[in-house]
Amino acid sequence: MNAIHIPLRTQRRFLRSCAVLLSFLAIILLLYTTSIIRASNESSVTLFSPHTTSCAQRISPGLPKDYTNAPEQPPLCTNLFGTPYLESLRDHATEYCTPDSPASLTCYHTQIKPGDRIDTFCIARGAVFDPSQAKYILPCTLRDLPRASGIPSLREFHLYWYGTGAGIIIHNSIRIVPPHKNTLNINTTIPPDKQNYTILTKREGGQNFWHSLMEIFSMTLSLDVLQMTPTPDTNTSTPLFAPSSIPNTDVTLVDTADAGPFIDLWSLFAHKPVRRLPQPSTTTTIDETTPLTLTNLIIPLPGASNPLWHGDWSVLPCTSSPLLRTFITRILSFYDLLPVPEADPNTITITFINRTSTRRLVDAESLLWALSTSLHPDPKIKIHIQSIDFASLPLLEQLRVIRSTDILVGVHGAGLTHAMFLTPGMSAVVEVLPEGLEHKGFRNLAGLVGVGYFSLHGDGDDDKGGSSADGGRGRRMGRRRSEVGGEEEEDWHERDVRVEGDRFVRAVMAAVESLSNSGVRSWDVDGVGGLL
Repeated sequence: MNAIHIPLRTQRRFLRSCAVLLSFLAIILLLYTTSIIRASNESSVTLFSPHTTSCAQRISPGLPKDYTNAPEQPPLCTNLFGTPYLESLRDHATEYCTPDSPASLTCYHTQIKPGDRIDTFCIARGAVFDPSQAKYILPCTLRDLPRASGIPSLREFHLYWYGTGAGIIIHNSIRIVPPHKNTLNINTTIPPDKQNYTILTKREGGQNFWHSLMEIFSMTLSLDVLQMTPTPDTNTSTPLFAPSSIPNTDVTLVDTADAGPFIDLWSLFAHKPVRRLPQPSTTTTIDETTPLTLTNLIIPLPGASNPLWHGDWSVLPCTSSPLLRTFITRILSFYDLLPVPEADPNTITITFINRTSTRRLVDAESLLWALSTSLHPDPKIKIHIQSIDFASLPLLEQLRVIRSTDILVGVHGAGLTHAMFLTPGMSAVVEVLPEGLEHKGFRNLAGLVGVGYFSLHGDGDDDKGGSSADGGRGRRMGRRRSEVGGEEEEDWHERDVRVEGDRFVRAVMAAVESLSNSGVRSWDVDGVGGLL
């Protein structure tokens, strides 16, 4: 067969055409690949065409049950610190007024375990304030509650320390009168969405951070239960208290303590100014032709009933709390301190709580100096130590300090309440307890919020803090011999705490080394001063 002869010029023209075509195709491919990468970086890749139905638009069978069946905590933990605590209150509501009463008094009860006290909060709907008596008037005929029901009468409501609790507030600030004896002209035509709410409370004082937070925490739990409770005698699911009611809500204090540095937090669920219950006015006259505006009184759970008070002398195995997590988020949102600030992986900030009155750490400056000289970090790791008098700062500034703190160090006291605002999984607290004191409250708190906890006790003579007469209980509870026999001495509340320098350094170093691979950190455990 004769071979076909193609002229050399034609071959070259063909090869040039092929080269041009291949170059064009390569450019098209490059542009297409670049557009895909750019689209991926801009998170704008379309996985489905407009004519394709995504899985999200169809009924999904959901995750495999192994993902949703998370291991539960012990019942004690869920009942105290989980939503079952709220549900128990909601499900144990009791109406104390008869159905024909124009007002109502509904109280919610819970009991952590059989034999414990019964904790209570109430809502009184349809009350009016009488300035001549400086009391709220509630036209209500009280029901006869069967004794066998176990429901406490108003007189049986628990009285908490500092004279707090729903029972004492109702007794001192609310006058329950039979409807036929009520002479006040009450405006009952206010629509539900316009009704006023008053949170009527008595505080334990206004200066102690722990006590104040427990009161405010208990108040929010009470309002959460009301948000979970439908309004009686209606065909809707409208709750007894809704977020839309917050602008119409005020907090009225029936105590005489100073406002204190934490008063703003009472505005979490009340946008009207905080006020005090006025004194009786004999000069005030009520115009009987002008209807008085009714209000709904909320008498919240007292601070002493808060779940965080339970078991504070016992080690609890609880590792999380939806109730506490929600409360913390509410406070941080209130002060616009969310989200969590971005952490520096090579910096550790140690904040020492500088107590200036009672329970001071003896020679604190020397101990902090010894700590600083014991730290020999890798050059890329920075350790910042600061001593802060939190009592001298507004609460917002206190929280800002804590949000930038990795390790919180302090003697047992209200300042360690700040541990709840540390960053979970990336921080720790070191508690110095008075010699012999076996309080577990802050240890349990650290476990609930997911931060590390380290403790050491103050140094003391073996024969102090208790005696064999009480089986050593005085020593374990931090009591001095003045309480169990022997010479008088100050108790642990007032006494300064002394700790040997090497013990203090070892405790804080243990906390530092525990953070070596937490969060965004990744350095050797002995990178700040060697193994202990």
